[in-house]
Amino acid sequence: MWALPRGELPDLVARSLDATVSEALANIERHSRARTVAIAVTVGESGLRLTVSDDGRGFPSGTTGRGLSAMKEYFAGIGGALTVNGVPGAGTTVSGTVPPGALAPPAVELPS
Repeated sequence: MWALPRGELPDLVARSLDATVSEALANIERHSRARTVAIAVTVGESGLRLTVSDDGRGFPSGTTGRGLSAMKEYFAGIGGALTVNGVPGAGTTVSGTVPPGALAPPAVELPS
């Protein structure tokens, strides 16, 4: 399932979002044994929100790894924040937010 925003995102935001979703899907494929995955990306006045959830095996609190760290770094690089919550036996949810200021196109100065 996909839910995507209309309109353009700044390149850096789009690349970070793509890298995060790709890493989340790779982790699901490698570890979760999920049967269902849902991905939603919404953009509104409060900024961008990403949610990737699955119905897989989940994992205990405090679990770390390269993939989890990389996803958090992608979002931090665009001024956002990302959390990953796994519930053993009940799946995992990746939730990220990016503030509205990071979604504005860069200002272009016109020559005088």
